[in-house]
Amino acid sequence: MTLNPEHCVTFNGDNLTFDFINLDVNSVLKLYDHNLNRLNTILEMLDVDIETSIQENPYFQSYFSADQFSNFDAIAILQVPKDKFDTLFKLNIKYEDLEDNSLNSMKYAVNPLGWFGGLEDDVIFSDGMVTDETAVDPYIHSDHQKVKQDFVRHILKEITKSSRLNALFSNKANLVHEATLLDALFNSQIRDILLRIGGKLHAPLDNTTTTSNPVRTLINNIMGVQEGDDLANNDDNEARKILFLDYLETKINEIHESSKNQDYFVLGTSSQGYGVYYPLRIETLHPLFQIQYQEVHFTDVFPNQTFYMPINGHFAIDPETNPDLSGMVDYNAVDQTFIDIPFQYNDNLAIKLTYYPKSTQYLNRTLNPRSYKVLLNMSLEMEKTVLFDDSFLINSIGIDYSDTIVDVSDLYIRKGTMVLDNDLSENIFQSSGYNNHSLWLFWNDTGTLETSTTGISPFNYYPHLKDISNIEFKTNQGTSSSETRNWKIEIYTRKLDIDDPDHFGNKYTTITQDKNYNMNNDISSNWFSHDISNLIWSDVCGNGGSFETIKGSTTHPYDTDLNENQQILGILLTLSNENEYYGFQGKISKTSLHFQDGRKIETLFN
Repeated sequence: MTLNPEHCVTFNGDNLTFDFINLDVNSVLKLYDHNLNRLNTILEMLDVDIETSIQENPYFQSYFSADQFSNFDAIAILQVPKDKFDTLFKLNIKYEDLEDNSLNSMKYAVNPLGWFGGLEDDVIFSDGMVTDETAVDPYIHSDHQKVKQDFVRHILKEITKSSRLNALFSNKANLVHEATLLDALFNSQIRDILLRIGGKLHAPLDNTTTTSNPVRTLINNIMGVQEGDDLANNDDNEARKILFLDYLETKINEIHESSKNQDYFVLGTSSQGYGVYYPLRIETLHPLFQIQYQEVHFTDVFPNQTFYMPINGHFAIDPETNPDLSGMVDYNAVDQTFIDIPFQYNDNLAIKLTYYPKSTQYLNRTLNPRSYKVLLNMSLEMEKTVLFDDSFLINSIGIDYSDTIVDVSDLYIRKGTMVLDNDLSENIFQSSGYNNHSLWLFWNDTGTLETSTTGISPFNYYPHLKDISNIEFKTNQGTSSSETRNWKIEIYTRKLDIDDPDHFGNKYTTITQDKNYNMNNDISSNWFSHDISNLIWSDVCGNGGSFETIKGSTTHPYDTDLNENQQILGILLTLSNENEYYGFQGKISKTSLHFQDGRKIETLFN
């Protein structure tokens, strides 16, 4: 029998009617508690406020100074994709109540396969750029200031006592090549070390281990406070602390959301004794729990986790009887889930490497080894996705609609829309016809496009023009056989002259306008493919040609250097004539930019 199927509050002036009592035979009866909830009268009597406070703030784990590298001869910087190291360090964090002050519920592990993304590729340490102040010859062009070259200069200088007599040696190229062969040996040794330090997923370390526990060091120094710091005014690393806390919250919630709907089994001891218990849940959101259930606690294996079992569940089953656990998950799989501790752009992972010459003596002169502190500088990932969605397309107009209710389908307030194209069987981007379409696929600066750039990159990754291996996209100019408007790619290079008043050095533009690409006036399928092989470019000085021609040219004010050596500041997707967008119904497919080192920037239309 069910009366008043829903609780309901209705108002008539200042009076309310509360439909309260709801008798339902499916009401939950928790077996561990036979006391039914009773209605109690609440007398709101006093509101007490005392102007005082407790005398201590919360402390994170203690900060401590880790041993820093010393006695190195030079510093080198190597930009690496940060996602190649995002799974190297791992953390398992469990709930502990206030009475537990041991901090040992945190477990730390190092994943050897997280070194440069696995076993297939190696970090090319020999390509690290030695800083001018620590280089053997600080006046060498930056393109030739790599570790492999600096080390060979060191050897030759040890012999001749001068960096100006290198012409005496005929095998310099071979020596540099020999230095590159050491990369594989360094990576192999690092992976061997990672197998022996930091704890592993099956055998993690906790806070009682203070040596060879790098994840503990990393997290304690992100979250910790140094002795003597004023907690009330301590802002050291505050942004990173907040970032890390937000990240932990997100990951813990993701784990919980993905695990709450699983059926589990546990081998442990409860009030019912030792054995296998199933099916168990960590929440009661399941039809089995809509009538009655009981709580189960395991004091020996998961003392701080409450499990829920339907009244027809199984507990304390002898595991030797091989109970039917099909469709169920061992709760250890959740309890032992580790969270990756990713790096942020511009973080550094320092590795100290020592290079040795073949001999310690040459012409009766001593040849010394040379050591480098190589900073693996976390930069743009191997694959970077630029997401086109409703939020992006509305915000990119430059008008704040946050306090208004807007129709996301209104093309007047967005730069375009995503539609499913039948010809390509994929989502594509279509012009709105009412707004401009300057869409930055890659803008490598913390400033704005309207002001001079700071030259600081959020990705910390400035590829050169010569580093581009391909650019691919398809365009559709619509159903008109006379349409000459189209999409184009613009590349802006980072200014090399710091006194240049412009916010970029040069601009290179694909020439896709003034031409109709609809083949044979067949407007049933008007997609045309563009890539490096068929794109024609022009620069700010009016030079034009293929991408290879543009790279091999020089452009004022860089007449002493080829264009290929200019660093890319930004890459823009826009219309061939940005001021003639009205009425244009052109479409563009996924745009991919490929670099020589394998990195890729790609649009995603969602």
